[in-house]
Amino acid sequence: MVIAFIEVTISNDQLLNNSLPRNFELIHWCYHGYHVAFGYAWFERLMLSKNQTLRQAALESLATTKSFLKTAGYDPLIFDDVYEVVEEKMKAVKNGEYDEMMLLTIFQTDEISNRIVWYLRLITAAYLKIHRVEYEPFLEFEVEMDQYCSKYVEVMDQEADHIHVIALTKALKVPVEIAYMSGSDTMEQVNFHEFYPDEASKGDITLKPLVLLCHFGHYDIFYRRELFFFFSFKKRGNVAIKMYLLY
Repeated sequence: MVIAFIEVTISNDQLLNNSLPRNFELIHWCYHGYHVAFGYAWFERLMLSKNQTLRQAALESLATTKSFLKTAGYDPLIFDDVYEVVEEKMKAVKNGEYDEMMLLTIFQTDEISNRIVWYLRLITAAYLKIHRVEYEPFLEFEVEMDQYCSKYVEVMDQEADHIHVIALTKALKVPVEIAYMSGSDTMEQVNFHEFYPDEASKGDITLKPLVLLCHFGHYDIFYRRELFFFFSFKKRGNVAIKMYLLY
């Protein structure tokens, strides 16, 4: 996986007219699978947050996944080394050791980013296996849950569907909002769907949903207005927006 830095200049008129959709100013083009976009957005959100309680809660949620995977039938020999890499990076985020470019470098490094993504896939699969009674009736393929997970969840580069999103959201207690574009490159027809760990968490404003854009199976990251000035700088009267391309 490669992440390339790009800049896009947006005129002041566009900003003043609020022409971008739903109060979102920035788009981080990922053009990759759901688990990549989720992983980057989650780590970045924690990195930008100054809320140590939020960071600690994320680390604790990650820690619970080891027993979670064991319950689902995964051998620790398979995932222990991978977990240690993910935990190390999460602890560094918690301790404020990363900045924007350092996090970008992590996701540019296949040896690291692939482990993060694969572990997120294992968490997704484990949740589905543990809750197979609830989700097996909704599988699009005539297979049992174990077969479905081994073929469509655990394998890298397989596209994610709704149950993947739901499973990872519930397992890690991270809310997600996804904007689905309807067959066009324009932003005129975008439908937003919210995924929360549970009903109670909808009232929790501590962790706002990660906002992703889905277009033909690719997931990109939306940034809300409150993050705008973190990522932007003035340039000849316009605003040059920093974005990154993952491919």
